[in-house]
Amino acid sequence: MKKKASYFIDFERRVIDDNELVKATVLDADLDPLELGFGVLVPRQNITFSPRFDYQINANNTLIARYSYNHSSTDNAGVGGFSLPQRGYDTSSTQQNIQLTETAVLNATMINEVKFQFTHQRAENLAGTLIPALNVSNSFIGGGSQVGNTSNSNNRWELQDFLAVSKGTHSLKFGGRLRGVND
Repeated sequence: MKKKASYFIDFERRVIDDNELVKATVLDADLDPLELGFGVLVPRQNITFSPRFDYQINANNTLIARYSYNHSSTDNAGVGGFSLPQRGYDTSSTQQNIQLTETAVLNATMINEVKFQFTHQRAENLAGTLIPALNVSNSFIGGGSQVGNTSNSNNRWELQDFLAVSKGTHSLKFGGRLRGVND
């Protein structure tokens, strides 16, 4: 038997230049109310990349490998309504995932499947300024952003091994799964 392989690749990039509208009332130099109304550019970007590779090792064993990469970012998040541009912050998140699956046909009534998955995630928020916030009810919200500077990353892994057995009109599936998380 000849070995067989197939692959698939998906890539997508989206760049969206959104606008948020600010409508606020502030005080001018003479402490008189001044109505403000303007738009603020809030660019968003999403990138997705996901290849898959399937390989038939022999007549009874197949291997599937998948990888996915997802990244999204937004500039000037948190701006709009009463929130002035100085409240804006930049946000980004990235997730990478790899999956490996090996399937073995042991005989006409038994199939064993082993799966491994590893995921890395990272999220970050970066404030434009770290000064205290000022909220004047029904007028404006100024000062620093509501999120400050934050970041979080974690790694997750999972290993599964399952055996499926078929006898006449009955089937039984059993196995185990191990998981780990590092945050």
